[in-house]
Amino acid sequence: MARLWERPAPLPAPPREPDFGAVGLPSPSAPAPGGSTLGELMDAYLASAGFAALAPRTRYEYSRNFERLRSVFGAVRPRDWQAAWGEHYLRAAAAPVRANRDMSCLGLIFRRAVAAGLVAANPLRELAKNPEAPRQRYVGDAELEAFLAQCCPRLRSYVALKLCTGLRQGQLLALDWEDWRGGELRAAAAKGGRETIYRGAGLAAAVEDARAAWRSGPAGPLFTAQRSQGRRCTGVALRRRWAAAMRRHLDAAAGNDAAARAAAHFVEHDLRAKVATDSGDLALAQARLGHVTSAVTARVYMRGPRRVEAAAAKPAQGRLFD
Repeated sequence: MARLWERPAPLPAPPREPDFGAVGLPSPSAPAPGGSTLGELMDAYLASAGFAALAPRTRYEYSRNFERLRSVFGAVRPRDWQAAWGEHYLRAAAAPVRANRDMSCLGLIFRRAVAAGLVAANPLRELAKNPEAPRQRYVGDAELEAFLAQCCPRLRSYVALKLCTGLRQGQLLALDWEDWRGGELRAAAAKGGRETIYRGAGLAAAVEDARAAWRSGPAGPLFTAQRSQGRRCTGVALRRRWAAAMRRHLDAAAGNDAAARAAAHFVEHDLRAKVATDSGDLALAQARLGHVTSAVTARVYMRGPRRVEAAAAKPAQGRLFD
């Protein structure tokens, strides 16, 4: 008990908060943009400039991911998240790889929730995804020729340019005639890479075939919409052409045999793996595909058996095989 003549200890000063407004930043206690549920945060992201800057194919896939996620978790607040929900969504899914993609998109939303101050940390950071084996489908030359025989001239010329460059679908459809300069084709960077300039003996012929088939040039998109020459061909329209050609190819190659049709089927993205594998050299394959490092090129895109030059046997060793 303090004596009457003793002065009471001074109260501690209240902690001073940072003045974010001094540099034009909002207060961290301000309401989070887009509301406080996961569904509202998804809507805010889909309306953001960051989403609009993604490639068309990526925006299409993300929209489908968020449509599924919103139906399940849309009404959940980030702070009420339970770890068991993510585990259940992954392990009970009928499509494990698709569930992985959904959780990756949900993790993106949680990172925005962290930035908005709705949660302290991303609860999906340590969530173990379902195992994914790299796709091993290699498209052989003979089956590619059989598929091209079922393609219309437009799709055939598109595939020819893809085999010359290994470019992604979005990069190919984004090409303009201004990108073709002096025998060189400039492709915009994708997924953190750098702009790539392609050149080679067969490139000019592939570009000329595309010009004749798509009736484009000398300015504007290289791959144009069929009914509006000034407009760019969309990924949806191209995928329809691919699906129709693939159906004709499977009918001719496998008929009604379900197992044979599954074995003969391949997707457009497998052609990037064919470009990488046929390059032979890992560094060349990485450069053609525009990867930042060679790790993804080697793990995902170099397919089929490795072809290695055998060492010549020395005279003494040769007698072992007599």
